[in-house]
Amino acid sequence: MTIKEILSVLDMTEADQYQWCYEQLPELRNYPLSLADLAFRMRDEAVKKNIYKYIDAENIVKSHLLIQTNGTINWSYDSQPIHWIIVSEIAKELAK
Repeated sequence: MTIKEILSVLDMTEADQYQWCYEQLPELRNYPLSLADLAFRMRDEAVKKNIYKYIDAENIVKSHLLIQTNGTINWSYDSQPIHWIIVSEIAKELAK
């Protein structure tokens, strides 16, 4: 999956984002987790594999969101679980 394809998840409905997350983590399909829980699990997995790629991925998502919002996002306050999920998936791509 390309970074552009991963970023396109941000344009999905929340229900579709949730479904997409479970497709990325099929081992969790039997557990009713919130997007926040999924975000933490995916983040932890990405950080274990390569922290520097994770930081690069975070910057890619921040840049994408800044462009979408004309620079009006405050990552500390405005980031949502789906943003961290996208960061984790991009980190996996960067680590390949």
